[in-house]
Amino acid sequence: MANRFINPISIGLWEYDKKSQNSINYKGFAWQGLEDWGVPAYISQTELDELKALTNIVTHDSYSSDCNGRF
Repeated sequence: MANRFINPISIGLWEYDKKSQNSINYKGFAWQGLEDWGVPAYISQTELDELKALTNIVTHDSYSSDCNGRF
């Protein structure tokens, strides 16, 4: 079930962030958000680690959006 939502969630995050990075960089966030719904059945720990490294690009860039710091 979790696998069906990865692309829509990651694309939504990418669009919300005004497409400031490559869209693949947002997949790690989608997998993290769905961890409780069966992630290990669909993706290996190695793949998760690689996606987490890509999410670091998003969280550590210098791009500033209207939503930064408003959580």
